[in-house]
Amino acid sequence: MLKEYIYDKRFQLLIVDNSIDVVNYIDIISFNDKNIIIKCPNYILDIGGTSLIITKLIDTEIIINGQIDSIKFK
Repeated sequence: MLKEYIYDKRFQLLIVDNSIDVVNYIDIISFNDKNIIIKCPNYILDIGGTSLIITKLIDTEIIINGQIDSIKFK
């Protein structure tokens, strides 16, 4: 059970205030201060807003902060 938790490969999205935490994403397609597009296992995540910045970036997790106006799944 612990091994399954540690090696969990499910996609997770956590939205809190003006922050989005994406876990187990595949790739960042494009980014600027108004739009960030992320490839996820089953779709493309399109985040729109103003003053968007990537505050954490590791192999399996990305955290985005800023004024988030829209989140679209394509």
